[in-house]
Amino acid sequence: MIDHTADDGSVDYYPPQIDIRVGTICNLKCIHCGTGASSKWYEDKPILDKYQNTEIYDADNKWIEQDSFIWDNIEENIVHTRRFNFLGGEPFANKQHNRFIERTSKCDHAKNITLSYVSNGSLITEKILDQLTKFDQIIIRLSVDAIGIPGEYFRFPIKWNSFKSKLDMLQRYAKNFKNIDVGVQWTCSNISMFYLTETYEYIRSNYPDLEFILANHVEWPVHMSAQVLPNELKDIIVDKVSNFDFGKHQSKVAFYLNHMMEQDLWSSTGPTFINYLNDLDYVRSVNWKHSFKEMELHNYENFN
Repeated sequence: MIDHTADDGSVDYYPPQIDIRVGTICNLKCIHCGTGASSKWYEDKPILDKYQNTEIYDADNKWIEQDSFIWDNIEENIVHTRRFNFLGGEPFANKQHNRFIERTSKCDHAKNITLSYVSNGSLITEKILDQLTKFDQIIIRLSVDAIGIPGEYFRFPIKWNSFKSKLDMLQRYAKNFKNIDVGVQWTCSNISMFYLTETYEYIRSNYPDLEFILANHVEWPVHMSAQVLPNELKDIIVDKVSNFDFGKHQSKVAFYLNHMMEQDLWSSTGPTFINYLNDLDYVRSVNWKHSFKEMELHNYENFN
């Protein structure tokens, strides 16, 4: 590759695989995310610049909705490409992306292209999925960290019943089309770790054609790390998780338990975490004590 790369970074071939970051436009503001990855976070003005993940960036997303030579260039050279990886923000919130998929799905070369996504899933429709079936292979990784009411708080302002209908639709397409690979991607945090067994069991029982993927763990913002939990609550999680059958995922789950127990950050970062939840309640008119009532976090608010 070095031999084919000029001093200015240009190459003498068209890339067979292209990774496209479609910007920070997103329709959700998940609590372990922030302004660097989701434009919707800027609605929470009272807490901007107050926490690691709420830093104000001077980002201009206008280019996303404008005609771009990049998309035109990709389309003109589409026969050279075998795979696209899309990541946002939320890829399906990008109108340029959606137009590109609609047009490309109609060309003969679509049957030679693999598309890969990380998505919150809330904007995927049957129309989009019908277009995606025209491609060689579709890989969709849906971000799910908790179900029901805890899930609504975690991935605000998603409504669980609405999201469940998306899961039902994706389950149907994954079952009927061999070229569609849909997986539920879980990220370890102090909230999602508590609800891991319930989330895993729900997906396994209701969506057998959707793979459950233990994908990542939060290290930043620190206040959302699984290490920021009271030791008593960690012990409860260890007991829940250790006595649950994760099948082939058992060894991976052990990694997250070890990560959680590796450091005790509750005394140093717990106050920030609780203040963060209180601030989210204030700006979003929600109630973490209700949404995460099973955790009984309110019993550990006294840090004296």
